[in-house]
Amino acid sequence: DHDRILRAPTLSPDDASGLEIIRQFTFIHRNPDTDGFWTLRRVVRVLMIKNEDYWIPLINSHLEEVEICMIGDRHVLRWRGSNGSN
Repeated sequence: DHDRILRAPTLSPDDASGLEIIRQFTFIHRNPDTDGFWTLRRVVRVLMIKNEDYWIPLINSHLEEVEICMIGDRHVLRWRGSNGSN
């Protein structure tokens, strides 16, 4: 359950909010055929929250439905959860 994970005591409120934004953004842009690929760097720049190196381990440990793939030298976000947002 992603709500339980995002309330984990090890996450600050800012980190939990950032992860939820990344999760929702990845869900909304889950179809690369119509939405293209979104790099983690691009999402972080839009949100102006820390750098991508900070978020990679948090995403990997807290967002099982979001996958970080490498395309060339870029970290690309990919939705691997169900089609529903929860």
